[in-house]
Amino acid sequence: MTVLLASVATPALALDQLGIPMPEREDPRLEVVFESPRIWNGATIDPSSGEVFAVYPLLDGAGAQVTRLTGRESAEPYPDAAWNQWDESEPGRHFLHANALRIGPDGHLWVVDSGVAQGESRRTPGAGKLVEIDPASDQVINVHVVPDEVLHDESFINDIRFDGDFIYAADSGAPGILVFDRKAGEFSRVLDGHPLATSIRPIHAKGAPQLESDGSPAVVHADQLEVSPDGRYFYFQPVGGPMARIETRWLKDPALRAEADDHVEEWADTPSTGGTAIDAEGNIYVADTNARRILRFDPNGEHQQLIEDPRLISPDALWIDAEGWLWIPATQMSLLGTDDGQVPNSVEYPIQLLRMKIDAKPAPNDHG
Repeated sequence: MTVLLASVATPALALDQLGIPMPEREDPRLEVVFESPRIWNGATIDPSSGEVFAVYPLLDGAGAQVTRLTGRESAEPYPDAAWNQWDESEPGRHFLHANALRIGPDGHLWVVDSGVAQGESRRTPGAGKLVEIDPASDQVINVHVVPDEVLHDESFINDIRFDGDFIYAADSGAPGILVFDRKAGEFSRVLDGHPLATSIRPIHAKGAPQLESDGSPAVVHADQLEVSPDGRYFYFQPVGGPMARIETRWLKDPALRAEADDHVEEWADTPSTGGTAIDAEGNIYVADTNARRILRFDPNGEHQQLIEDPRLISPDALWIDAEGWLWIPATQMSLLGTDDGQVPNSVEYPIQLLRMKIDAKPAPNDHG
């Protein structure tokens, strides 16, 4: 049984302390399931087959961007090698920069292509897309290209969540949220430039602010997002927090979207966060990149510490499977060096995909 500490209320930014001590003892509840010679930032499990798929953001070299894991230390390109080899003449048939993936409630594997080549600051027209794959046949069944009119030059499509006939996507490059109406086949943009979708707080890791190679503060706009199990609320935050929420009706109804900005509320004072997951009871699990721990926020926004462990270096996209395991990719992104060599690379390979048992099941509107 998972042991949780007592809930605590915290003032703004209290969770992102400078010089915070790192955990030293490995927690036996946390087990290593897969290892990789390259950085991955997310994994998803097909509940019908148990197969595990992973995504690699190309931070430490070239290679397949989406894979199916075939062993503890082995993987194969997915859905095939051709999709994992960029071809600018066919941007809708190849991954440029896959950044997230997840099995949806429809049983399909959805891959998010950010549309931005690694190391670039401007998107490639026609490359940003949601790729829908049938794991039963290993075939791509739909490619939903995000149209230029709902994107900015700096747009970076980051991650997605499901809400019935709608899919929400975070734009981390130009703060905002994309809404995809699957029935209509149409994308819309909401909360464009909203302050609570904008990276304002410093992003912390290892108890220190994260900087770009030029010394400027790291900036990642709207990134984490979740939908409550009853479908009423949509939660979102930039990496540095805090987390906000809005009733989904303001996003789904075209007649209400123009008023959406006025109906966002700050919900919880979250720390710098690499990834989140939501369970069937509406609790949101938060990967704290600063303190190498996982926090659980209840529906009232109060938090508890679930686990801390020295192996949780830059934990990213979380996943709750049907058996009650919380999967955690420990990416070590914060240990990467800079291209100019001013900061040495201190990543210790292999990169681990860990998991721990929790007293929770996934939200059924998100996945099975």
